[in-house]
Amino acid sequence: MFESGHLHIARPALQPEDIGYDIHIRYEVSQTDSGAGMSFKLEGEINGKAINETFDLPKDKAYNFASEASRIAEKYGLPKDTDLHAMDGQYDAMFEDIRDKLDMKSGDPVKPEHLQ
Repeated sequence: MFESGHLHIARPALQPEDIGYDIHIRYEVSQTDSGAGMSFKLEGEINGKAINETFDLPKDKAYNFASEASRIAEKYGLPKDTDLHAMDGQYDAMFEDIRDKLDMKSGDPVKPEHLQ
């Protein structure tokens, strides 16, 4: 379920060997060392293990939120082959919302140090 500033994704464990999750990703515009950016908070649980983490991304890296969220979720047991980019079909809506909140346009410059 998506609403501006918040995405809720959930998947129940249907079989004993399945990994279930119930994750809320909340985000808002923030100031980073590089200027405007996004602050993200992951809350919920992955296979019964609580997750409560935050991360910040500068404007020119905010498009990469799903990769960062996936990296954090993997620390809590989400398998590496789980595609959070799918995000129950809500990735595109969240991506566009972030672009809108940060007034990002195609072709905006990226700092060279953020390409590594």
